[in-house]
Amino acid sequence: MPKSSKCAFSSASLAWRQPFQICPLFKSCLSALRRRSNYRLPPLLLFVLLAAACGGGGGGTSDTTRPGVQIQGAPSSHDGRTAFTLGIRFSESVSGFARGDMAVTGAAVTAFSGSGSSYTATLTPSTPPVSIVIRVPANVAQDSAGNGNLEASQTVNYSGGEPSAAARIAGRLTFDRVPFARSGSGLNAGSTGHRSHEDCPGGGLDYGNIRREPIRDVWVEAVNASGTVTGRTRSDANGRYNLSVAANTPVRIRVSAHMQRTEADGPRWDVKVTDNTQGNALYVLQGDLASSGTGASTRNLNAASGWVVPQGGSAGRYINT
Repeated sequence: MPKSSKCAFSSASLAWRQPFQICPLFKSCLSALRRRSNYRLPPLLLFVLLAAACGGGGGGTSDTTRPGVQIQGAPSSHDGRTAFTLGIRFSESVSGFARGDMAVTGAAVTAFSGSGSSYTATLTPSTPPVSIVIRVPANVAQDSAGNGNLEASQTVNYSGGEPSAAARIAGRLTFDRVPFARSGSGLNAGSTGHRSHEDCPGGGLDYGNIRREPIRDVWVEAVNASGTVTGRTRSDANGRYNLSVAANTPVRIRVSAHMQRTEADGPRWDVKVTDNTQGNALYVLQGDLASSGTGASTRNLNAASGWVVPQGGSAGRYINT
């Protein structure tokens, strides 16, 4: 909306006064009306005319552009000992961004400062040294219109390669998919626990034909006994993952209910499943704490349906969900 015309009106007259901003079209209409002697408009009609002439919102458009963010000044690699400082630059002034909003693996955020659109963070590599993944997650800061920020991420490689005593853990992540069976398509007591398909005239979940399918594009972490994340990666389209950790260290594999894709050259999404009774904590699937050993090992995880059929084919039951 052009800002060169400023006017205002009293409740029952067309007298101009500051500092109400108004679009030129509406101003012209009011000026024409003022030339008609003793012409007065009801206040409600004035507001209707204002909305019509200026696009229903004073002639402006709402701000729906999300703030962009860049991680600047981080080195391409680190030596595993020396702290480094980087900048976080938003495309416009934001609020709500704090140290705890940074998602960093392989290092600790030991200093943080800034405001508006510019922030600075100092990172100290963890021990044993690994590649450092730095993320500014989406929607951790907001602009003046309430739009959440886009995501940014960067990896700082460890210049010494993997730790001298490193182990690799790989595996496949799956979940139990329970198909829906229509009435008469084979639901029976022997395999599923349903007495007969007549008890489910519209069909039902067929627990006798559970199949395992891949858990795709979710974050996978190696977590040590104290709860520190020592390695992080993302599962691929087949549910497979592969990460490096220190050798002979007790770790468990933890899979978060967080499916994310942030590549700039393709579709992007950020889907989380959280528990609203526990401060919106992420649901996780995790394995047992076990030594990483040396060399390579395999750890597969499956999110079971929770339905079991006892040996002998009697009615099934839930043991967990």
